[in-house]
Amino acid sequence: MKSRPPLGVGVIGCGTITYWTHLRTLASLSNVRVAGLADPDPHALTRAKQLVDAPMFSEPDVLLASKDIDAVVIASPAGLHAEHFRAACSAGKHVYLEKPVAHDAASLETIRACSEGTALVLAVGHNYRFHPACQRLRQRLIAGSVGDIRAIFSNFVEPVEAANMPGWKHDRRDGGGVLLDLATHHIDLYRWFLQDELVQVIADTRSLYSEQDSACVRATSRSGVELCGYFAFTSSRSHRLTFHGTKGVLHLDMHAGEITEVTNRRHGYGVRKRTVTGGATNFGWRSRKLVQPSYNPSHRLALRAFVDGMTNPVRRHADLATVDDGAAALQAVLDAETGAGCDGKTPSAGFVSP
Repeated sequence: MKSRPPLGVGVIGCGTITYWTHLRTLASLSNVRVAGLADPDPHALTRAKQLVDAPMFSEPDVLLASKDIDAVVIASPAGLHAEHFRAACSAGKHVYLEKPVAHDAASLETIRACSEGTALVLAVGHNYRFHPACQRLRQRLIAGSVGDIRAIFSNFVEPVEAANMPGWKHDRRDGGGVLLDLATHHIDLYRWFLQDELVQVIADTRSLYSEQDSACVRATSRSGVELCGYFAFTSSRSHRLTFHGTKGVLHLDMHAGEITEVTNRRHGYGVRKRTVTGGATNFGWRSRKLVQPSYNPSHRLALRAFVDGMTNPVRRHADLATVDDGAAALQAVLDAETGAGCDGKTPSAGFVSP
């Protein structure tokens, strides 16, 4: 039986996430060949070329015209996502679009219009859905291990000096700021963990070194779960989510990849704590994090799910974020910035774990 040729994947945007994550992941997949790199910055292209031997282009349109390209990973600045997404769809290429899907309402409408009715495989890079610890925690929620969820508190802090930021990340109009860069990840996780929508989102932002470099976000789900998140470039590194339920509390430390379950003692006052390790299936990636603390397996797993979806669209992974998922996360940010509720509905009392 003749083997299927590898899929040709092009990459538009060769910045930090592409160099440290996407190219290394794509190069490790046996059924994928990196078939083109596009970026207006010659330095970014040269650096990317050190990882993969692929044709280099200064303009995405030239890359998209290549017959060697079956799909593209779009990792350009958010302000260019709509332009690049439309061009990719027009060229008949499958798309893995980094989050956020866009940076404003007009660009979001462009992306929605391009995605309607297409047979192309389109995915958005909300990769944390595929993190083994997130997968494990979601299973605990579905099983009702801590009862009905009443509130989620989270933080995602990645300290970055303004001098080390790309120019576009300083300006919200170009797609910068923590709401688009960090908060969209957790907004998507809120929806995914709860299998619910947000009906009210507000945000308090600060601009210390660059525009919107810290923010406190508060939201309510349709079923009444209270959500509160802190996102920043300006304080010490942290990435945690805490779920308060009627029977206990679940703490997720993303850096350690560790889940702690806290429940009431059966007799007397106080609580019991236990670590939910996930057993032998999590040994590999947890061991790698010991020697490489920055290792995040979710990028590889999300991209692999995208590639598998191109090979067999009928078996698209249920957790692969769609354009609608990305649009919901962006809309929540836009609503938070304007102080409007997502759909104006009053939430009911209490969320029941699915």
